[in-house]
Amino acid sequence: MSTTEFISANFASAIRQGNYRDAVASIMGQHPNGIDRSKKILIEFNKLDSSDKEKILNWSQLPSEKLPVKLDQRWYVEAIARHEMAHIVAAKAMGFRTGQATLVLHSPDGSHQGTSIIHLERSTPLLKDVSTYLEQRIIVLLAGYLAEPEKTHERTSNARQIINEKIVESDLQKALELISVKLNIEGISQPNAVEGTLDSLVEQASIIVEENFGTISSLAQKFATRACYEL
Repeated sequence: MSTTEFISANFASAIRQGNYRDAVASIMGQHPNGIDRSKKILIEFNKLDSSDKEKILNWSQLPSEKLPVKLDQRWYVEAIARHEMAHIVAAKAMGFRTGQATLVLHSPDGSHQGTSIIHLERSTPLLKDVSTYLEQRIIVLLAGYLAEPEKTHERTSNARQIINEKIVESDLQKALELISVKLNIEGISQPNAVEGTLDSLVEQASIIVEENFGTISSLAQKFATRACYEL
């Protein structure tokens, strides 16, 4: 999930400052696969002669193409669409304003970039307000993962396992960081505090996903249809 739209000037500024990974991640997302593929593209692009470079740069200016997706891959497209729509629906349930959601498929093997624009401004004059705000942000982050499975029993009986399997992904890393901030604010330092808080927030996020799964699924199907077409 992303909370900000891509801005070309920020990309150029990151390059000038030597923050190359941040620049690439602003387009491709934080997942290591996207970063590695970007490096390979840049290396191969640099090997081209000037004529071929011009051709591919001209091609890059063309309108986006819909990526053909075979029937046996459609389930995956809908799963990642449910992920993005769950961020939006959960954010609305938490009282946040939301904007546009986008889903871009980079290749038939499922490489993609999904973004959900969520406006995070919220008055937090007291520390308890900050703590509540952090909880809500974490729930929004977790909701995406919990909405990916289509079958109810896979979502509800395995909610914590779903999260455990996403340990290296960016949304969960953000959630764990926010949990640490929340616990620091509350002065909690028990050894298992992070895990306990995560368990509690996974349960809350799961409830929101289940209460709204019909909406999430319906929006995701329409979302996936716009993102691709079937062969």
